[in-house]
Order: sequence, then C-alpha cells, then structure tokens
Amino acid sequence: MIEKSLQGARLARVLEESCDLPGPEVFTYFGHDEEPYAIRSEHLSDALSKVCGDEVTPKALRTWSGTHAAFLAALNSVDELRISDMATAAAERLHNTPSIARNSYVHPEVIKLADLDAGKRKKRLARLSDNGASEMRKGEAALLDFLNEETPAGEDAGVSS
Repeated sequence: MIEKSLQGARLARVLEESCDLPGPEVFTYFGHDEEPYAIRSEHLSDALSKVCGDEVTPKALRTWSGTHAAFLAALNSVDELRISDMATAAAERLHNTPSIARNSYVHPEVIKLADLDAGKRKKRLARLSDNGASEMRKGEAALLDFLNEETPAGEDAGVSS
C-alpha cells in the first residue's frame, strides 16, 4: 500500500465532488470531517477531462510519467544504456514491474535510444533543452523536444524488441 499526504482546498473540493460516483476504487482519502471517501477511476477520468480535455486519460499520464523516468535514465547514462535500466526507472516511478513499465508505459522512441552507441546518443540528446520549462519537471521539455523531432539524417535509431 502507498500512503501519501496531500493538502489544498482545490484538491479537497475536487475529491469531495467526485466521491459519490460508481466504479472501482483507486484510493481513499480522509475529509475534513475525518470520514473516509473513496475515489474511483471514473472520478479521475472526469477530473482530467475538465482540466486537460477529453484526450487526456489516466493511462496517458502514467505513460508520460513512465516515459519521462526512462528518458531521464537515458539522459543520465554515461556509457552503456540498457533497456532494462530505463524500464527499471519507469517501474520505480510507477510502482510497477520493469516488464509492464517497458511494454505499457514507455514510448518506443525512448526505448530506441538504447540502440545508439554512447557518442550518437549523447550528440542527439545534447541538442535538446529544458529552457523555458519553469512549470515542468527536469527533463520534460527536453523529452517533448525529443518526441517531436524526427530521427536526424544519418542516425539509425534502430529497432528494439
């Protein structure tokens, strides 16, 4: 079981509004009245739709988070980059197994970084920047740049399996 403590009036309001909907429980929180309230998957989907639009789902956020963790592992690797290291980083972030994280929550283009030798990988990643990303975590702006660029000419990102 994972236990976290969060505070905030807006968070409390969103949680309270969503506690009466049907569906499987994702987590439970204690309200100001010290009563337990269950949050269900539908609550999360509805809240995400209101804040981010209909195209953003809990799975999309998990995939972004897992991909970000794997990408940071690639950014921080000095020499050899192994897919297992990226999968482990994603799994630790998502509280999952490396196999599930790699197969379900890491973008394939990030996995392909393991196919590049250290020099090509460093050269490719060096072009990316986190400038102007004050509201993002370290590496997120660079990850967006990476995912939005095409493989540079002369670089074969390879195919991983």
